[in-house]
Amino acid sequence: MNTASISSDSHKLSTDSVTKIQSPLGQGISKLIFAVFLVAALILSIQAILPSIEFYRSQALAEIGADSIWSSVYVWGLFAVRNIIRLIFLGIGILIYLQKPYDRISLVTSVFLLCFGSGGTLFVQYVPDMSSYIEANNFFLMLPLSNVGWLLLFLYFIYFPDGRPVPRLAQFHILSALLLSIPFSLTDDSPLYPFNWQPIVLLLAMLFMFGVPLGSQVYRYRNISTPMQRQ
Repeated sequence: MNTASISSDSHKLSTDSVTKIQSPLGQGISKLIFAVFLVAALILSIQAILPSIEFYRSQALAEIGADSIWSSVYVWGLFAVRNIIRLIFLGIGILIYLQKPYDRISLVTSVFLLCFGSGGTLFVQYVPDMSSYIEANNFFLMLPLSNVGWLLLFLYFIYFPDGRPVPRLAQFHILSALLLSIPFSLTDDSPLYPFNWQPIVLLLAMLFMFGVPLGSQVYRYRNISTPMQRQ
């Protein structure tokens, strides 16, 4: 066995020891977390089917006019495209977890995809009055899942690919993400709702929120990653 092979094997063992959930209790918690988010994602996805069709019909009426073949194409075209996107997110999230159920990054990735896939109303469908839309359709899972999805988006690249925060201070970015989730949970007409802020303030907030995880990946690549991880 040559030196490169030994180095590769030792690196794999080291990485596995960091990313793998070793204890039976931790593995049980991993299964529970995945099961909870999977059930919640499926409930919300099924619950959103009929309201989304009605919403697309109202859009078609406003943009195309009287009911016609083109409005039907518009409605069912949007419905098909956005539900294909939803199924892709959910399907990949399930497959990733099933492939590596006791890997920390695998769990985070699968939950992230389940949240974004099921929370499609917030991410791929613009509703002028989102708070009223959620309340009218009893989408009680929408905001929790969407908030978890955004939190994981901001944190994912800080922990990717080995489950360790790099640099360590970056893990406290979760506090910034939690604070930002509060105004995003307010009604659209609230002066504290982020899209009602001064544009420069919102821009700086978004640059900071996305800049920290992206900066974390640059720092990891330049200072921490092995030559194999950089490939």
